Amino acid sequence: MSRIQKGDVKLADRSPAEFLKLLVLLSIPFWIAGYVVDRYLASASPINLPFSALMAINPLIVAFYLARRESGRDASVRLLRSVFDWRKISPTVWLAPILLTMPLVSLGSYGLMQAAGAALPEPDFPWRLMPIFVPVFLLFAFAEEVGWQGYLMAPLQARWGALVGGVIVGLAWAVWHLIPYAQAGHGAGWIFWQCVTTVLSRVLIAWVCSNTGGSLLAAVLIHATINLCAFTFPNLGSHYDPYYASLALAVPVALVVIFWEPASLARRRRFRR
Repeated sequence: MSRIQKGDVKLADRSPAEFLKLLVLLSIPFWIAGYVVDRYLASASPINLPFSALMAINPLIVAFYLARRESGRDASVRLLRSVFDWRKISPTVWLAPILLTMPLVSLGSYGLMQAAGAALPEPDFPWRLMPIFVPVFLLFAFAEEVGWQGYLMAPLQARWGALVGGVIVGLAWAVWHLIPYAQAGHGAGWIFWQCVTTVLSRVLIAWVCSNTGGSLLAAVLIHATINLCAFTFPNLGSHYDPYYASLALAVPVALVVIFWEPASLARRRRFRR
């Protein structure tokens, strides 16, 4: 966890409830607008992304506001700048887990679906759309992670540890998405398993951040790969199934829980005699 600079409030003094309350209040207009706008724009998008997905900007707004209110302008600026601190990520150690974990999970879920006899098309990766997808999903991930990981996760980790804190943030993250999932036309079963996948994904993000000195850039990158994989699997997300995604994702999450300390999600130390 990153060191608290002079002038910042203590992590335990931050109010997760206040963050979530403001987040919901700011998201309500997006949820309402989604029911109206999606009727006219659904066919205009190559992927099944509802209008309410634009609420992704709200965690950034809430985190910036609360950090400024609690500790002044400098704290909010530092929060934003921390996203661009690439020095915490060791290219030889953590870049591969950050960028490759979710693509491997997607391949694993594809294999599970094939083994289960699911009718799948031949993969057709949308290379032509990558110049649009990559910056858009990076922007969405940036806006969300400043709030979820940069502001909300810190006090929860300070109180209950990285694993429990990650699960709590993951549950809040999943509930926040319930209405957009429904607006995208998904059924209850799909939404349930997507919520499971969301919580598992948050544990991975917490693990990466805990082992990169609290790097928000790492959180942004792995968050962006989550969205990229979901909306390109295997053909613009048309056959993405969160049930199989959750089964595949459970493997790396189980390894993290087994081999890293739950309190910090840092590597377990070997005991010396």
